[in-house]
Amino acid sequence: MISFSEVRSQSDSSLKNADKISYDLFSKGNWSELISFSENALKKKIDFIFLRVRLGIAYYETEKYFDAIVHLKKAYDLGYETPSTIEYMYYSYLQAGR
Repeated sequence: MISFSEVRSQSDSSLKNADKISYDLFSKGNWSELISFSENALKKKIDFIFLRVRLGIAYYETEKYFDAIVHLKKAYDLGYETPSTIEYMYYSYLQAGR
């Protein structure tokens, strides 16, 4: 039988690992790998604000503006209302013709 604390520590470990990997890919500007990694993390129910922001920026940088809007808006709706997030969202909407 698995205890709640074991499940939680696995979740915490997964989040920390996803944060580290996504940050490293983001810092290197490795947009395609970041998109692939982040989408896989989301499929595994690993989701946090910085993952959404990084993914949104990666989509923006690869000119996939509609995808960028989805993830930047999600981060914004979760309370991440920074000037850079708003700016990327604004330009994503603009580039998408919205």
